[in-house]
Amino acid sequence: MTRRVGSVAVFLLAAVCIVAAVGCAATVGSETSSSPEFIRKEIGEIDNDILNTEEMYKARLTALQMEEDTDLRREVNRLWIELEHLRSQKAALEERLSELEAAQRK
Repeated sequence: MTRRVGSVAVFLLAAVCIVAAVGCAATVGSETSSSPEFIRKEIGEIDNDILNTEEMYKARLTALQMEEDTDLRREVNRLWIELEHLRSQKAALEERLSELEAAQRK
């Protein structure tokens, strides 16, 4: 029973962190350059980070399925939160890029 309570608590903490990360991702556009090339480069770097983090997440998740370990569960949750944060950053940059491209067409 204690494991379930712990798992639920970790999940709720992860959900709160994701909401906070999404809020922080909205500010990324104001901190970046207004150069579309720079933004495209940043998006490419984030794509690479997402791929690497996804691979680590899958490996840790597979290990967790074979062996229940609290530290491993924390690592899986941390990687999942990191993935969501990276995806939020990418979405914010893509939105900023589309805004810049629309402004240039006018």
